[in-house]
Amino acid sequence: SLIAQSTFSGTITYTRTLTTNNWYLMASPVVGETYDGTWVSNNGIASNGNNTAIGTYNTSDNTWDYFQAASSSATTFQNGQGYAIKRSSSGDVSFTGTLNVDDNGVNVVLSLDDENNRFNLLGNPYPSHINSTTFLNNQTAISETQQIWVWNQAGGGAYEVKNLAGPQDFYIAPGQGFFVNATSAGTVTFD
Repeated sequence: SLIAQSTFSGTITYTRTLTTNNWYLMASPVVGETYDGTWVSNNGIASNGNNTAIGTYNTSDNTWDYFQAASSSATTFQNGQGYAIKRSSSGDVSFTGTLNVDDNGVNVVLSLDDENNRFNLLGNPYPSHINSTTFLNNQTAISETQQIWVWNQAGGGAYEVKNLAGPQDFYIAPGQGFFVNATSAGTVTFD
């Protein structure tokens, strides 16, 4: 975990070891990492036909949009956006880029299509832990629920609810993906 003081220049690499070939919810904890064929190959990302095992959650219809074979185009991982990621076997997933030093935080606009489609997949955009109590207390767009859902890939897999009523000060790990349920249209800010 990094805490930047004063100024920082250069690139950093954040590596997370995935102990199974199950699905994980992740985010890029650096700015500027590019998803392309090289990234997929270097990180052992699984594939099924033209779909790679990395996807974003589509709030409007509660489905997943999987990235296509990366050799045809490249895109940059979005700050604060969560992704479902699966390796073909256990191993490391690495993100290389610059340290986010925006004092105003990282803002993510939430999707809110109707009362049934309000879940948004987000992720910690920093290479530092975030205190969940501080995070949840400062988000008016999710103030009704004040909770996050973290995927536990162990065993059969299940979502674990983390909220203000539960154990306090759950720390959101660098690059950890999680769901929030939007109370209203708005923005989540990672300070």
